[in-house]
Amino acid sequence: YLWSWLLAGELDLALVFDRPSTSGVHSEPIAHEDMHLVGVPQRLKAGKTVSVAALADYPLAISSRRHGIRAALDDYALRHGTALNVGIEIDAGAYLIQLLRTGAWFSLLAPCAVAREVREGALATRRLSPTFTRSICLAQRRSVLGDAAARSVAGTLRQVVRGLIDDRTWDARPA
Repeated sequence: YLWSWLLAGELDLALVFDRPSTSGVHSEPIAHEDMHLVGVPQRLKAGKTVSVAALADYPLAISSRRHGIRAALDDYALRHGTALNVGIEIDAGAYLIQLLRTGAWFSLLAPCAVAREVREGALATRRLSPTFTRSICLAQRRSVLGDAAARSVAGTLRQVVRGLIDDRTWDARPA
């Protein structure tokens, strides 16, 4: 939604995923994060990674096709000769986590989305192999690029992102 609001002029800047610049919006990557398979620990195969081919073994609850990440995940699977085993499309994060906690479903998420649940031991993650990485972009309408307030907010967002990465609160890499 944020991207469409930027394009419509309803927002001046936002953090978005994997969006290139357009004539009206300047978008620059500020961080990169890897997607992981997420589920209850006892149902995930042992190891630190899961192959893209093995994703077919996991019933997935993931975002609907309205979201860019879904199309990117579908493309990732197809490029590697498999298809995702999608059983449920869900766009509400809190309800998705409740589904995952039942043990019946898995999802493909960035670890930050389930960091608390992983710390509690309720969920676990496995990095995808080959890695699937998404970019977090700072997107600004070009008409506000020179605006002092927009520059200040953009600078603060960059600092917050860098701080979360540096103190390892967020498992991402600076762009």
